[in-house]
Amino acid sequence: RGMPPSRSASTCPLSALNNLGDSAECGHYALKRFDLNGVRIDSSVTGSTEEESDTRLMSLLQAGAYFVSPSSWLAGRIKKATGISCRLIPNGVEENPHNFKVARERLGLSVNARMVLFAAHGGLRAGLKGAGRWTRIWEQIKKAVPSAVCFMVGGESMRRGNDLLEWPYVDREKMALLMAAADLLVYPSLADNHPLVVLEAMSGGTAVSAYSVGGIPEQIRHAENGLLAPLHDEATLIANSIRMLNSSLLLHKMGWSGKELWRRHFQADCMARRYAGLYDELCFGQRG
Repeated sequence: RGMPPSRSASTCPLSALNNLGDSAECGHYALKRFDLNGVRIDSSVTGSTEEESDTRLMSLLQAGAYFVSPSSWLAGRIKKATGISCRLIPNGVEENPHNFKVARERLGLSVNARMVLFAAHGGLRAGLKGAGRWTRIWEQIKKAVPSAVCFMVGGESMRRGNDLLEWPYVDREKMALLMAAADLLVYPSLADNHPLVVLEAMSGGTAVSAYSVGGIPEQIRHAENGLLAPLHDEATLIANSIRMLNSSLLLHKMGWSGKELWRRHFQADCMARRYAGLYDELCFGQRG
C-alpha cells in the first residue's frame, strides 16, 4: 500500500456531549434520555444520577454553553432528546509517518500475510465495541482466509494462539505501527459516535469492516472505503471481511479511497481550524 497511518488527536472539549459513544468517559444528560441502538446505558456506567445529569445540563444552559457534536447522528439524537442544537465539527486525526512495509518488518510479519486488526480500549471486555464477538468473528475469518493473522488490542493481558495475538493497551507508537501494518480493521461496535480508530484506519489507507451504526456511516461510505453490515448481522460482517481479505485489489481500492476521504474531511488540522473558527465567532459575538 505504501500509505502511512495516523494517530488520533484529542477531541476538542467544547462539547459536553461529545463522548456519547464512549461509555467510560460519559456522565452526560443525553445518556440518561435514550438507549444507544438498543444498548441501555444507566448510572452505573455513566457515574452520574439522573438528577446530577439534569443539574449539569441546566448549569451549562444557564452559562450559555455552546454544544458541538462530531457526528450528525449524535446531533440528531441530542436535538430529539433535549431540544438542543449542536454545531457539527467532525473529529480529526493526524497522519503517522509509518508505512506498510516498514511496519510489517518491525512486527516481523510477512508482507504476504493478511493482517486483521481489532482494537478498543478494554480489549475483549469492551462490550459496547462488540468485543464479546471478536473471537467468534476471527475464527470464521480464519477458516475462510488461512493466511490471515489477527491482532486484538486494548485489553489487559497478552495471549497467542491460532495466528492470533492479543495485546494489552499499547502506546501511540505501537498502535500506529499496528494500524500501518493492518490490511483490514474489523470494528463490530454496537454503539458509537464518531470513533477515532476508524479515522486512524482511513488515514493510513486501511479498509474497514463495521456495522452501520451511530456516526460510523458518516466515516465509512459503503463499498467505497469499507463495507458496512446491518447492526447485529454478524454473518454479513464476517462475509464482508472475508470478501475484502480475499481481494488485494479491493483492499487497495478501499484503503486508497479512505485515505482520500480523510484528506478532505478528517484531518486534525481541519478539525482544529473549525474549532478555532467557532471560538472566533463566539468571541466576536460577545464583543458585539
